[in-house]
Amino acid sequence: MSKETEDTKKPRHPFFRTPKKTRMDLLICLGCVFADFLGDNLLSPSYDSFISEKGPANLEFGMATSLITLAYILGRALSGSILGSISDFVGRWNIIVLCTFLTSVGFLLQALAWDYWSLIGFRLFTGLVGGTRPVVSVYISDWVKAPDMLTFWMSLMPVASSLASFVGPLLGGIVVQADTSEPLNSAYVGFVLNFAGFLLVFFYADKSPRDISENLSPAKLVAVIRGKSGEKTPVKGEENDPESMRTPGPLVEWSGIIPFIMACGFVNMGTQGWSVLLVTMQQDIGFSSLAMGLISGWCGVWIMVGQLAFLPFAVNRLHWTMATLMVFGFAISTCIIVPPFAENIWVICAVGA
Repeated sequence: MSKETEDTKKPRHPFFRTPKKTRMDLLICLGCVFADFLGDNLLSPSYDSFISEKGPANLEFGMATSLITLAYILGRALSGSILGSISDFVGRWNIIVLCTFLTSVGFLLQALAWDYWSLIGFRLFTGLVGGTRPVVSVYISDWVKAPDMLTFWMSLMPVASSLASFVGPLLGGIVVQADTSEPLNSAYVGFVLNFAGFLLVFFYADKSPRDISENLSPAKLVAVIRGKSGEKTPVKGEENDPESMRTPGPLVEWSGIIPFIMACGFVNMGTQGWSVLLVTMQQDIGFSSLAMGLISGWCGVWIMVGQLAFLPFAVNRLHWTMATLMVFGFAISTCIIVPPFAENIWVICAVGA
């Protein structure tokens, strides 16, 4: 057998097996997720200067920082819980276009915030109109059906969000350090990136196969909300057809899903708690906004290392289950209690890593 024949039989990487146009569309949508997740901590190096200048006098610095973070997270939690379902009725592409545009507006408003409470309101608005991650997830699943290809593209979702956790505070720290007179100027970075994502999706990305094949209408969503959707038509297939659907079992095993939801909630609480903790330590220890961005970026790099290197190693080589990984992660995350008692920046970097 010739070498050429052997090469043609080698399985290609899922990235290259994806058609070129679809590949570009999916990468653009993942870029939108990256730009959306910049809202997590792009402004975190700015909080010290902004709260010192325009923060309410009756609020402690830690509480003021927590409220700014809470406003965005609360908005994104609400949008993320409903936008995926809404996209079934108004279309994946339509939701992504609308969300990226409104998110860019939200970042612009944050940059123009005139006082502390206006920033809180604009952070809440940006979170509410964000939530591209669940919609991009179903957009990917509309295009990709092969299990290995779907696994690959879905695995890039946390990479995009982790990359934002690295780049966001780093960019924010650089911008704040360059012009300390306007601490919220870093929000313009989020505006530019999200607006660029909006233009790319609007003018280049294709609608998903579901968007094209389904008769989409907001009226369908209103009918479902009012309980007038009626019975769903069962999926029919040929007898002995391997592609036909099996009879579904219970939709949700609540005894399993509720602890899982709680665990995911605690993980996100720890992530956001670390961001707030760094901001408060910035004021206590006195390091610059650029140093704050570098520390956050260092932590983001190790998040990506964990996702791209350690998780595959633990699952494929050590044969850990998801439960084992979660227990290990929770055990390691208890190290977050160390930084408040540390006054050395290198100890903070080590614990963050």
